[in-house]
Amino acid sequence: MELGKDPVINSIYNGIKKDIKVALDNECYTAALILIFAGIDAMANLSRPENKTDVKPEDFVRWVNSYIKIDGCERITGEDLYSSRCAVIHTYGVDSRRTRDGSAKRLIYKVGGYPSVDYNPSVSNNLLCLDILVLADAFFKGIDKFVVNMFADTQKKDIFEDRLKKILRIISYDDLTKSVGKNKI
Repeated sequence: MELGKDPVINSIYNGIKKDIKVALDNECYTAALILIFAGIDAMANLSRPENKTDVKPEDFVRWVNSYIKIDGCERITGEDLYSSRCAVIHTYGVDSRRTRDGSAKRLIYKVGGYPSVDYNPSVSNNLLCLDILVLADAFFKGIDKFVVNMFADTQKKDIFEDRLKKILRIISYDDLTKSVGKNKI
């Protein structure tokens, strides 16, 4: 298989990660945040239990808790990021059902500055300000660790590779027509 057609290279590194980098490089921070959340959804889908057909919120939370590590901040959980995902994607806002019922912290975002996560309990115990660049970096490192773990785990490797075959890949028109003629799509 050509390297560019490999689903890990094509879909994850030249797709998910590259798209986020392009958004960040062009200061399209909300787009980058949405793509990060969509990317986490994709990773959660690739890692869901073998017997489950559909990805669920708990798969997203589990993947975040396993693979996203924000240096110096243990306050942000998978629940918090899932809640933020719902708020951003569904309402283009910061509040979700989980922030309203108190089961998740409210996340707002910034670009740059120190610390990477601002928390001031005198303002609110449930409000954190997270640097999008730090989140993107933590997500990229999480992807790298996840991919290595999936290929290293003999029980999960085959499931992972089978699911990778179903992930969105972008190929050239010429490659598409060659594949269709050979029934290789």
